[in-house]
Amino acid sequence: MIALLAINVVAMAQGVKCPNNKHPHMIDLGMPSGTKWACCNVGAATPYDLGNTYQWGETSVSEEVAGNDNYAYYDSKTKTYKDIGENISGTKNDVARAKWGGNWRMPTKAEMEELLSKCTHEMKEIKGKPVYVFYGKNKVSIAIPVDFFVEDGIGEIPVLTHYWTATHLKKGTSESLWIGPSESDGNDFEEVLGKDQCSACYIRPVCK
Repeated sequence: MIALLAINVVAMAQGVKCPNNKHPHMIDLGMPSGTKWACCNVGAATPYDLGNTYQWGETSVSEEVAGNDNYAYYDSKTKTYKDIGENISGTKNDVARAKWGGNWRMPTKAEMEELLSKCTHEMKEIKGKPVYVFYGKNKVSIAIPVDFFVEDGIGEIPVLTHYWTATHLKKGTSESLWIGPSESDGNDFEEVLGKDQCSACYIRPVCK
């Protein structure tokens, strides 16, 4: 684990710009697919806030403790998951579409992996919050916030954070971005991996 250090916010925030405070904005990172990324998370007031968490396929904010017991698409009697599709991007189960409307939607696994492979990134502190700034080849960037906890004498310590994609993996599991310091050595970790659908994760929408 690492503690975030105070840095020059003006220099660090270069390229992380929105035209005004009326978020969300569509940010063109120059992705080969033409995918545009939102400047902020669903439920976030600014690009540096985490916003709300949701269980996969639900459009209501998750409860503080998320699990199968409060997951709409799990039958506790039969211990089975309801099939809501292999790709829920743009469907009635897409919280980005439900909350923001228009062409906004949850990213697919392929789009999330494209973000990781076509951008460079680094951890920064913006407005007192830990974020990963992703830089496209066109020099435009977005900030992906991560969770943190406060430890006396050390400060704010960022932790591994999860963002849903719209792609189903297997029974009870869907694909999500895992990003943050590794629990084993504290080094940056970012990969799209399966996560229990009943888990509460953040949402960063996309559109074209």
